[in-house]
Amino acid sequence: MTNEITIQNHTLKDLETMANVVARSGLFGVKDPTQAMALMLLCQADGLHPMTACRQYHVIQGRASMTSQTMMSRFLQSGGRQEIHELTEESAELTLTHPQGGSARIRWTIQQAQKAGLAGKDNWKSHPRSMLLRRAQAEAVRAVAPFIVEGLPLEDEAAELPHETLLAPVKRDIDIDKLPAIDQPVIEMTDIMLDRDWDRDSKARATREAKRLGGSVSKDGIASIPTSKAAEFDEFVGEIALKHFQTIDAE
Repeated sequence: MTNEITIQNHTLKDLETMANVVARSGLFGVKDPTQAMALMLLCQADGLHPMTACRQYHVIQGRASMTSQTMMSRFLQSGGRQEIHELTEESAELTLTHPQGGSARIRWTIQQAQKAGLAGKDNWKSHPRSMLLRRAQAEAVRAVAPFIVEGLPLEDEAAELPHETLLAPVKRDIDIDKLPAIDQPVIEMTDIMLDRDWDRDSKARATREAKRLGGSVSKDGIASIPTSKAAEFDEFVGEIALKHFQTIDAE
């Protein structure tokens, strides 16, 4: 078992370089380096790699917005559960449950979308079932786990709002090359070797638990876990190992 130190430290010059690349690519709705840099700073503040901004956030109508996939991924990874009761082109009904916020059963119908002036939009005409599902999920997440979206609109919601200029280009009046690096917290990681004889289901369970705790599992079966969570993960894999041995003994 070895310890590994992981450090994320990007200077403003690094961010500016990445922001220019993203803006020139024209992807993710980002049309200006200033917009890209604002999103990257948002990710860096959360301890994420700045380029994560390109996958998890889009700029729609001048607003920073979160993708629906990112919202649900964060919700499920933080312990949330989803149960879909109905999903058709006419309605979507589901229950979301979170250990910190209880549960909420939400239903969205095409009639609600029509009343809100949404049903005539292209996405709603082409993919009514998916759009109803997203609306129900967004409302339920904000009810039981509002910290997931942190006040940001989802990308399809942002498209329906008036254009904003909060992320409009600004004139640079400082020399970025002379600014100090942004200090990021040092995260100490502990490596834990998983049993190579485990079946696929056991390995998948261990991988999910590692991700939940902020770590990862390599293809070689080595779990890299934040040291502060290593004891919790060690106990979890110990239970898997015990069940594995019990299964072998039974055979």
